[in-house]
Amino acid sequence: MCELCDSINDKYRLIKETKYSFCIICQCPLKFGHLMVMPKRHVTQTTMNELTPEESHDLFCLLNEIQQVVENLWEDSAVILKNNGKHITQAHLHFHVFPSKWYLRNLVWEYENIPERVEIPKEKYIEMKNIIQQNIT
Repeated sequence: MCELCDSINDKYRLIKETKYSFCIICQCPLKFGHLMVMPKRHVTQTTMNELTPEESHDLFCLLNEIQQVVENLWEDSAVILKNNGKHITQAHLHFHVFPSKWYLRNLVWEYENIPERVEIPKEKYIEMKNIIQQNIT
C-alpha cells in the first residue's frame, strides 16, 4: 500500500472521511490550512479516468466542501492544484487545497516568471484550439 493510502490512518491529520474519499492535512504543509483531498482507493495520479462515477462524484463533492471551509476560515480564496507528469511526488491521485491571497494567475506568473496578462491574437486562440482538439480522443 502507498503512503497516501495509509495516511487515512493518521487520525491526527484526518479532517473528513466519506464513502469513497478523504481529506487530510498535508504532511509538511506549505502553509497553515494546506490540505489534501483524495480517493480512498489507490488510483494513480495520471489516470483520473480510473475513478468510478460514484468515486468521482464523491471526490469532487468533498473537494468542493473543503474549498468552502478553507475560504470561510481564512477569508482568502482556496487554490486547488493537482500535480501531474514530472511534478508528481506521490503516485496516489490527490488534490492540494490551501488558502491564498494570490489568485492562480499571480502564482503561475511569479513562479514561471511570465507576464501577468498577455493578449494574444485570435489566430493564436485558433491555433491552440486546433492543436488541443486534434489530440482529444
